[in-house]
Amino acid sequence: MKKITLLIVDDEYRIGQLVARLVHWEELNLERLGVHDNSEQAYGAILLHHPDIVISDIKMPVMDGLKLVQKVQESNLHPHFIFISGFREFEYAHTALKYGVEDYLLKPVKEEELNAVLAKVTQTHAQSIRKVQEEKRLKEAAHLGQLLSGADAVSVLERSGQAIDWDNFNRNYHTNIRAGKLLAVMLWLDYDTPEEKEDIQDRLVINNVISMTENRLRPSVHEQLYAIVQKCGVLFVLNYEAGGSEKILRELHTVFSDVKQYLAPFSAYRVTMAIGEEGTPEQAARTIACARHRTRQRILLGVDRIISGTQWTGPENPCVTLNTAEKYQLQNAVEAFSGEALTALLKAKYAQLQQADHPDPVDWYRMADDFAAEFFGFFPQTQQILQKARQLQDRLSQCWTAGMLFDTLQEELCDMLRKLQAGQEQKSARPIREAEKYVAEHYAEKITLEEIADRLQMNPSYFSALFKKQTGKNFQNYLQDYRIEKAKELLRTTNETMMSIAERVGYTDTRYFSQCFAKVVGIKPSLYRKMYS
Repeated sequence: MKKITLLIVDDEYRIGQLVARLVHWEELNLERLGVHDNSEQAYGAILLHHPDIVISDIKMPVMDGLKLVQKVQESNLHPHFIFISGFREFEYAHTALKYGVEDYLLKPVKEEELNAVLAKVTQTHAQSIRKVQEEKRLKEAAHLGQLLSGADAVSVLERSGQAIDWDNFNRNYHTNIRAGKLLAVMLWLDYDTPEEKEDIQDRLVINNVISMTENRLRPSVHEQLYAIVQKCGVLFVLNYEAGGSEKILRELHTVFSDVKQYLAPFSAYRVTMAIGEEGTPEQAARTIACARHRTRQRILLGVDRIISGTQWTGPENPCVTLNTAEKYQLQNAVEAFSGEALTALLKAKYAQLQQADHPDPVDWYRMADDFAAEFFGFFPQTQQILQKARQLQDRLSQCWTAGMLFDTLQEELCDMLRKLQAGQEQKSARPIREAEKYVAEHYAEKITLEEIADRLQMNPSYFSALFKKQTGKNFQNYLQDYRIEKAKELLRTTNETMMSIAERVGYTDTRYFSQCFAKVVGIKPSLYRKMYS
């Protein structure tokens, strides 16, 4: 059994050595990593050796015990910490428990107490190790289960654009695909209100649906593979004898009935079964594409039903994608952060689809996908933007009426525009706040707009316009008003001469100062002083 490593830190080296002699190393299965009397050196040793347990004094020069814990945790290391403290640091040690410290001991350290605490900590450590190992085992088992159940195999079939070596395929993916027929079927779950979606419940329901389907179809197929799609659906790929089509369809209708009955207590769910076009194993990608396509047709054909036999390879409706003028309108809406303009364009696109002759129901999703893709295309393709695009795509796929699709797209994109506008305004305000801070600290000195703009690494004209937009004043008026306010304060609270006050607020010419004061306040500074004397 691997030993649990222990490192000791105490700025009094002899006390550290004494603690080490008190530890029951063999009995507790502990390995000594060293005794350190310098907290900085101890921190380096912790980074190097990754001890399981650290016994540390609290009060130490340079870096105390709490600071050591903080730095170690910031380094993404989480050893068990035990503190040693004098009676005077009792409250300090007690506070340390809030920072993840396992326990503390009062000086002088007693052998029995020390080893009792170490026994408790080693037991906790052993439990955490077992938990990590169990989680790792479960993850590996889950991955193996997924592989054996066919998720990876389905992914390969869906991407296949050329002949597959079925012997290699079956060997690599532990499958049993034979000559005959192949059929893809999608079972898709929708919520009455997507906001009520619960991932934990979905996983339970999906797993039970898979088990029900597998058990029902097992006697009728050579092989059945499945892949969970966006946590809301299950894509089945069924392989069976060439003459077994009618039986498979009857069984699928039974499966659908069983699933609906199972879901009845879950009032929020709507279920759709979309059946692809039957083909040979070499046509796997085609039947999978058909099942996916027909799943999206539920947006107009409805849910709580089986969709099969519908057209799925017709010409694309030209009003689905944004034309050049519409792209320009969308760009203007994005650049102006205008949710109103975006909503108006979105309504116009929906009106076009509503008026189209014999539209494919999937055109509604295509339009939404294209609109979202164009929208996100106006932004730098950062990790954050790509993640938002994926999240929106997931939400759109979970919409099962045209109204729900419109509301989701409009709500998400307008909300993003509002957040981007707020972020842009905050970004624009930052240099203005820095300029205001500089004025507050240097108003008694000579200050020019060009000097401020240079400090902020901005074009003077752009800075001037931005300052006026953010504050409502041009920079020179703002500077003058600030200086006059400071002068008013000095006139009310001191007996300094007018020349002294003028110089203290940035004016070298007393006469010019008096003119500026009268222009802003309406009276001369001498009269202002008399009013408050």
